[in-house]
Amino acid sequence: MVRTLVVVLLVTAACKRDTDSRSASEPPIRHAVEPVATPVEAVPKPRAIDPAAIAPGPAYLAVEGVGLARLVDGALTQVADVSSTAALSFGANGVVYAETVQGILRVDRDKTTTIAAHRPYATYTALVAGRGGALFATDHDSLFRYDGHAWQIDPGSTFQGASISDHLLVDRDGNAWVLAHRIYKRDGQSWVSVDVPGNPVINSFALGPLGELYLGLSDHRLQYQLAGASHELGELDAGVSEIVVGPTGAIAASGLGSQVMIGTPGAAPRVIDLTSIGAKLTHARAFAVDGSGRSWFSSDNGIVIVDAAGKLLQQWAPGTVAGLNGKVTALAILGAGPALPTLTAAKRGTVVGKVLTGGKPAANAAVELCEQPQTMFKSSPCETASYVGTAMTTTDGSFRIANVPSDSYAVMVSTDKWHHLLGVGCCTSVRPEADTDLGELTIR
Repeated sequence: MVRTLVVVLLVTAACKRDTDSRSASEPPIRHAVEPVATPVEAVPKPRAIDPAAIAPGPAYLAVEGVGLARLVDGALTQVADVSSTAALSFGANGVVYAETVQGILRVDRDKTTTIAAHRPYATYTALVAGRGGALFATDHDSLFRYDGHAWQIDPGSTFQGASISDHLLVDRDGNAWVLAHRIYKRDGQSWVSVDVPGNPVINSFALGPLGELYLGLSDHRLQYQLAGASHELGELDAGVSEIVVGPTGAIAASGLGSQVMIGTPGAAPRVIDLTSIGAKLTHARAFAVDGSGRSWFSSDNGIVIVDAAGKLLQQWAPGTVAGLNGKVTALAILGAGPALPTLTAAKRGTVVGKVLTGGKPAANAAVELCEQPQTMFKSSPCETASYVGTAMTTTDGSFRIANVPSDSYAVMVSTDKWHHLLGVGCCTSVRPEADTDLGELTIR
């Protein structure tokens, strides 16, 4: 006992001498304190669920190079042949509205009509349906309101000159909400800025069945505001750029990578890396949540569908769904959604072409096919894509890429340090029995 006491006293004395020997001007030693994790709360439960929310319903898909398609009972059929569709929205009684270059396509079961845009060939980046046939749309510069008869325009100055985002929603009372740096709500005849406690920087938002306001914040957190209180739901490593809420209150969120968040009412959300449950992709975007709790994501390798427990149900890799030959650019689901299709082996074929520069063959140029080339990269615009078809041109500028799965690809050609986009929408009709010839691709 004496020996132990001596050791303790000696150590204590040594520590005191060391402290006394420090300069008075030397800052004190500070020990790092581990941050306290913010508790994650449950997704709120709606008070009641509309029976229509859990009844089977169709899914409408905008497919690049194909048009507007409808999925019912596991079968995909074409509804309209339109060049491109950036947004879809359900209105009353299952009527769906689709943004197209030709105008707003209105689909009521098998009947289609077109609503003229505010000007010929106008395109919108977001579109939502309100009550009584009202529509709201944006092109980032202005917001457009259709009352069933005519369009009204709210210029960017309405929102203090901020760029108008694609986050445009209609609440249960028929009021439109939009994110333009701040969140604005259409209140009667004017737009009113929505006060958010703490005035955070908001990247995305969504509205829930209780009137709760979901927020994707710049610090990667997802939270919801209800009755003046903030509730934390967790965070995603690559931020929260998209939030969707289903008709029964289930949520899904995504950022810039393969990590997503899904949540069912009454339970804390879970963060899932889609690659860890079997999906093959590099990035995903939350598209929709249906009334059965399934979360639908778009990705660089087709549509990914996950159940409420986080299990991978299907991945529609290019060419694996009959009739779906192209990138899905928009998706809208009614109620609990449809039965899923039976997946098949993807059709594959050979793609050929010839690259010219200055009217002469471009020899030894690198040709790449990928769904979505990046503008920021290290070595290649296609370096992060799940599928990349590659070839080098021969002395006569020709190239040949074998075993290409049917899908919509961009064609990138690299010469020296320059990268050129020479085509989009390639290869939706590849087939094994014949080559798909892209013809002459000219570098300008």
